[in-house]
Amino acid sequence: MNKDDLKKLLILQEKEERIFRLLREKENISKELSTLEKTLEDTNKAISRIQKDIDITKNEIEILNKKLQGYEKAIKKTMESLKHVKSKELYKNILREKSKTENAIINTKNTIKQYLLKLKSLEGSKELKNMFSKQKRTLEEINNLKEDLESIEYSISKAQKDIKDYKSTLDENLVDFYEDMKKRVQPVFVSIDSRACSYCGNVLPLDLYNKLVQNNISSFMCPNCQRIIYRQSDIIK
Repeated sequence: MNKDDLKKLLILQEKEERIFRLLREKENISKELSTLEKTLEDTNKAISRIQKDIDITKNEIEILNKKLQGYEKAIKKTMESLKHVKSKELYKNILREKSKTENAIINTKNTIKQYLLKLKSLEGSKELKNMFSKQKRTLEEINNLKEDLESIEYSISKAQKDIKDYKSTLDENLVDFYEDMKKRVQPVFVSIDSRACSYCGNVLPLDLYNKLVQNNISSFMCPNCQRIIYRQSDIIK
């Protein structure tokens, strides 16, 4: 393979490696996004549990307030009926009922106070505030990652078109050679590093290395990993 063809295929490999990096980045972002969405789901469930307790407590307070209103109406009715009672026995019975109702009012008011304290504790709990903060923070992170994902997908699409357009400028046999090599090894081309293959570290035979240094050949296949080795400085020239 001459140096011009080698340079062309190295450009193609670099373009494809960029796509691989973008795809890996997309995969990492997708995993992170999935984790954050699970976190948001768990956070929403935790908020819902606390909110359910709040709703139940409010409902209990509403029920007790209605009971309290009923007791207070019963007291007024009892007070009115006492004005018209003539029998001492009946009078005593009505007073006993009045006393029971008054006790029920006291107990109901105390229970309402307890529920109001519980409601205040739930609505102002540090846990709920932390959950709402976590929910907001997670949503922001998810939206940012979705924007990053959209940007990367656009870059991938653009890079794929770039490769397709670039391949159309190359000799078909050269592209076929590269594609055949890719089926066996990736990356296809690797540079030499201190007389060793930079991919597998295998020290190259001295005669091949000397030919490469003396520019008698532009590249050759690593005897160990079967990748095509070239010298970086020759390609830059």
